[in-house]
Amino acid sequence: MLNEAKIQILVCDDDLTARILMKETLSSNTIEVLEAENGKRAIEQFEKHNPALLLLDVSMPKMNGFEVCKYIRAHEKGQHIPIIMVTGSDDLESIHKSYAVGATDFIAKPIKWAILGERVKYILRASQAFADLVIQKQELHQLAFYDTLTGLPNRQYLMQDLKRHLAMAKRNEYQTAMLFIDLDRFKRINDTMGHSYGDKLLRKVANRLQANLRDSDMFARTNHDEGSKGTQLSSFGGDEFTIFLSRLNAPNEAMLVAERVIRSFSTPFQLEQFEVVITPSIGISVFPNDGDDAETLLKNADTAMYFAKESGRCCYRFYQESMNSKAAARLQLEQDLRKALDNNEVIPFYQPQICAQSGRIVGVEALARWITPQGQPVFPDEFIPIAEETGMIIKLGHQILQHACQQAKIWLDSGYAIRVAVNVSGHQFKQSDFPEVIKKIAARVSNTGFLVGIRTHRVGNYE
Repeated sequence: MLNEAKIQILVCDDDLTARILMKETLSSNTIEVLEAENGKRAIEQFEKHNPALLLLDVSMPKMNGFEVCKYIRAHEKGQHIPIIMVTGSDDLESIHKSYAVGATDFIAKPIKWAILGERVKYILRASQAFADLVIQKQELHQLAFYDTLTGLPNRQYLMQDLKRHLAMAKRNEYQTAMLFIDLDRFKRINDTMGHSYGDKLLRKVANRLQANLRDSDMFARTNHDEGSKGTQLSSFGGDEFTIFLSRLNAPNEAMLVAERVIRSFSTPFQLEQFEVVITPSIGISVFPNDGDDAETLLKNADTAMYFAKESGRCCYRFYQESMNSKAAARLQLEQDLRKALDNNEVIPFYQPQICAQSGRIVGVEALARWITPQGQPVFPDEFIPIAEETGMIIKLGHQILQHACQQAKIWLDSGYAIRVAVNVSGHQFKQSDFPEVIKKIAARVSNTGFLVGIRTHRVGNYE
């Protein structure tokens, strides 16, 4: 059991006396010395034990030390192992040849055994320090290029690899495709079950996507160009994933992958005692028609994904050039709405509620309407969804409620007790201070008090 914890070094020399002396000099509580009497035996011992250091005699039968050193350096496990060449002469030619085949150090015979022992200890310490640096570099690479939650390649890795694949595709004139996947309503998992369950779900989604891609026969057909992988699954951040298809025979192969991904989500995800159903929306862009560089290809796949969501979610959409103009118009509308709220352009219009028997107005409903400075109306079904998605609905709701309370006070002071109904977004009800907001607005416009009726509406249907 103690030997298992020892550092193993391999001594190779056809002289039995030299091997015995080396073993006596180097063996200790922490070092175990293995022996080999010729070059071929040294290779067998190396492949079996993977020692931490080798001492190779230059002149041996069957296979000399230079040949053994060259073989080990070419081996996948021997690239960084310290190798000390033991030579009977200290001529420059032998020294140059030792370094040329990959030796770490050399020592000339006759050997000064005390010096050899100290040199071996020093090289072992240096080798361990180097190994620690290699491990640290690997860990840093893992942190830089892989998602810590799912273990998948991250956005930075994808961008590097994507540029290489696209250059290859451009050179060989074939198509590739990018699938941009977003999980529909993932936020509700975090909101209702907590972020720990959201993290568990993302890991299970990543595993299912990986299994789905491994099982797909289609990818074996795409994996036939200069060392490229058929697909690459990446975590793009949060609940977004990408699948890159490195070579297409036809664009409909990307469609088959998207359909396969959507079908794979039909089985609920088991999160401890809960079964969670979640669906993907997928945007697809094809190189080179939808972008001839990595950034454009990704941006257009992302744009197509948003249109998949607008089309009802749990579906895929191929990128079309017209999508960019629609996306730009939506972004402009978002910017205009932000300014409109600052300038108080969104105001309530009052729809009367009339008693059928008396014909009198008994109440009104406050409807949010946006009139631009040019006098043009922007319809609620255009700006309300944007307000809800961006969080501007909170400010918009407060402004409408403020206007409605002020108008109710004016009517009340004029002798008209009219009930005012104000539609409120579900997002506002989630605000912990919402009751206090109502009280403050009402108190701000009235000293005598009056009743404002507030009713909920379905989110996304603010009218």
